[in-house]
Amino acid sequence: MAFETNMIVGPDKLESNFDSQSYLWDFYQHIDDPAMQMMIMLLPIIAERIDCYDSLLDFGAGPTIHVSVVFRNKIYLADYLPQNRNELLRWTTGQSLFDWTPVLKMIASVEGSGWLHLKEMEQYTKSKIVVSIFCLEYCSNSEMEYKEAVRNVADQVKPGGGI
Repeated sequence: MAFETNMIVGPDKLESNFDSQSYLWDFYQHIDDPAMQMMIMLLPIIAERIDCYDSLLDFGAGPTIHVSVVFRNKIYLADYLPQNRNELLRWTTGQSLFDWTPVLKMIASVEGSGWLHLKEMEQYTKSKIVVSIFCLEYCSNSEMEYKEAVRNVADQVKPGGGI
């Protein structure tokens, strides 16, 4: 079910009102958006800075793959919405209706790897990755819930790891 334009969906109604396909089309179809470009440009820089870790937990990824593509080593995706998990599963099996090619091209350009290996980039990501991002703030109704969510995610970090 799609969002109404004047409707603000809180955490308590998110599961029944969030449309993964609409989200992808609204936010990831137009990579010429300045906010999208900034995020895509910064991800490889972040990946390079934390490259010393064996794995990464990206909590709250939604139906998106752009973070997992940048962190192609070991990444774990986590999302609480079944429709987002289902979209990620469709992507891993090649059944997603969303075309990630423009985003992958931008990531490849920023990484300096060029566009010739986009399929290999995507295949490597599918075989190694599970992810999630930008979630804790939105799914918390209070500061106390947010702090508890941060503690729960932090508990997943191995000794010597980082958040």
